[in-house]
Parts: sequence; structure tokens; C-alpha cells
Amino acid sequence: MTESSRMLKKSQAELEEKIKKSRAKLEEKIENSQNSQEKPYNKDEHRDKTRSWLARLFVWGYFGIIVILIIGIPTYNIFVIRVDKTLVLDFENTYTSITSSIVGLLGFVLGFYFKEGEK
Repeated sequence: MTESSRMLKKSQAELEEKIKKSRAKLEEKIENSQNSQEKPYNKDEHRDKTRSWLARLFVWGYFGIIVILIIGIPTYNIFVIRVDKTLVLDFENTYTSITSSIVGLLGFVLGFYFKEGEK
């Protein structure tokens, strides 16, 4: 037997051993996945989580916009007064006009969230 044929048999044996190990690992994974306690996909649970996430996003966004307005309008006025006093924003009118357009959307989202939550 030549040296090359010995090396070939040796590498063949190593490959066969690797294949056996890989099969054993694969069979173990299949067995573990069949025995695992993973919950199957639940459409209603996913819908509830998504609805809850969207409602929280809109509520936090609404309060974030309020904070930006409370800080931003006076800051804007401070810098604008130096340039031209006619460009000053009235806090009450600006705040009311911006928040009133957002409140409708927020009400719709929360209404949808709580309506579907009761079912």
C-alpha cells in the first residue's frame, strides 16, 4: 500500500467520523426541539402585543411633543425677540393648534386599543 492510499484512507475515516458526529448532533437537536416547550405562533397574542406597543408609542410620542412645545416655544421666542418682535409665537395658540391635531389621532389609537382589548 502506498503512502497516498494510507493518507486517503485516514482522511476518509476522519470524514466518516465527522459525519457521524454531525448526525448525532442533528438528531439530538431534532429530539430537543420536539421535546421543547416552545409555544406555537399565536395570532391573537401577537396582535395584542403589537396593539399595546403602538398605543404606548403614540402616548409617549404625544407627551414628547408636549415637552418639546413647552421647551421649544419659549426658546424660539427668546431668540426671535432679538431679531424681530413681530415673529414671536403666542404659546397658547400654538400649543392648542398643534396638540388639537394630534389628540384626534391619539384618541383613535387608544379607542381602537381598548375596544379590541375588551373582545
